[in-house]
Amino acid sequence: MTTFIYALIDPFTEEVRYVGKSNRPKERFRDHLYEATVYGAKRNTHKYRWILQVLNQGSKPRLRILEEVALEIWGEREQFWMDHFRAQGCRLTNSCDGGYGVTNISDETRAKLSAIRTGRKQSPEAIEKRAAKLRGIARSKEFGAKISATKKGKSNGLEGRPCSPEKAAKISAAQKGKPRFISPEHRAAMVAGVRAALTGKPRSPETIEKMRAANKGQHVSPEQRALLSESVRNSPAHIKASEEQRREAWREAGHTEIPELRCGYCGAVLYRAPSRLKKTPSAIFYCTISHQMLARQQAIRLEKGKQ
Repeated sequence: MTTFIYALIDPFTEEVRYVGKSNRPKERFRDHLYEATVYGAKRNTHKYRWILQVLNQGSKPRLRILEEVALEIWGEREQFWMDHFRAQGCRLTNSCDGGYGVTNISDETRAKLSAIRTGRKQSPEAIEKRAAKLRGIARSKEFGAKISATKKGKSNGLEGRPCSPEKAAKISAAQKGKPRFISPEHRAAMVAGVRAALTGKPRSPETIEKMRAANKGQHVSPEQRALLSESVRNSPAHIKASEEQRREAWREAGHTEIPELRCGYCGAVLYRAPSRLKKTPSAIFYCTISHQMLARQQAIRLEKGKQ
């Protein structure tokens, strides 16, 4: 891919006054004239002052294409042509030495630019326009890694600064009613990931002590207590532990396991005393009274559904 190095020439003296680069030099030439006419009085740069002077005399600068170059070396070629014309005594109106940026700004100019821009606030329209251009652009992993590397170890200036109640209230009011960045599905996936990572992981004595100290003195309502009890009672680990304990107790009491006799609700293998082994029950048996009640409720719901 190529681009063009061009020059703007004074029509009265035939002197080269500006050297630039553009992929479409003719369109860029028209932009120079338009910008000088519209923004020349406000920005007051050397280039704009010269273009306005020529326009006020009833003429306009002339465009000359110097060369077509590869896109990778345009900065070097632009600097070459600027050095070439300066060596011939041309009074260039460029604000920099060419290439890829401004390099010859004096300290006084820097101070003036800083004073002009200090305290200047962008309009909401300008902010929204810039945000709309960036919205939806996916950044590559390499770009993210570069940003992370440049910001590592640097302070944002907010560490240790207390947030006043007024500022906290403003932040809270600004965030109210706004949709959260994390969707419910994303939040559920995060919770599931944390739970999976912590399942089966033993807690250290320090962690247990911290949790005990944090929960000390807190009162749990009867509703919350019932929910906690129900969640623990129905957890797979609790059911498995309860079943193992019940089987161990039945074995110690001399009861015998009968594989063909199972609970009518959960399907667990039941145990019976030796004195009742010869009796073949015709009714349905349950391992616990709660399972018997749950089976009855389920049968009632099925019966109502059929009706």
